[in-house]
Amino acid sequence: MKRILISILALLAIALPAAAQDQTQSQQPAPEPSLADAARAVRAARAASPKPKVVIDNDNLPKVGVLNVMGTATAPKDEKQPDTKDAAAGAAAAADSMAKAIEDKKGQIAGLNKEIDLLQREHKVKQTLGYVDVGNRLRDQKKWDDDEKKFQSDLADRQKQLAQAQSDLAKLEAQAKSLAAGK
Repeated sequence: MKRILISILALLAIALPAAAQDQTQSQQPAPEPSLADAARAVRAARAASPKPKVVIDNDNLPKVGVLNVMGTATAPKDEKQPDTKDAAAGAAAAADSMAKAIEDKKGQIAGLNKEIDLLQREHKVKQTLGYVDVGNRLRDQKKWDDDEKKFQSDLADRQKQLAQAQSDLAKLEAQAKSLAAGK
């Protein structure tokens, strides 16, 4: 009797999971949409929605010139307005050229800083290699000394150029500040 009961329980243990598996396979939900379908749906929703208004923040404010949020003022018809358009256009052109000159000078300074840094790093590598292989330095002392003098002169030359460029930048910024204050 015990054997029959154990065999029936074993058969039930085997049959129930198989029946449950058949039932879950028939009740599976529809597959999720693919990533491409989701992207198409987002693109279609974006195209259907109205375009956002222009948002003005610090990133898209004009860097040069005067920001006027009120629009242009109209003069009464009986009074004559002086011709300020040419003066404003000249001032804007001068401000634009000043800003371009300042940006160019900043680029020149960055390039000189990069060159100085590269010269110094190469020199440090050469010195390290000289310490690793002392015989290399001793075999050709004249070349080592010539290279050292060349490094020192190149470094001094680049530092003079950098100092000159920085003083030129300071002058340009002072001119731009006085130009902006003169408006």
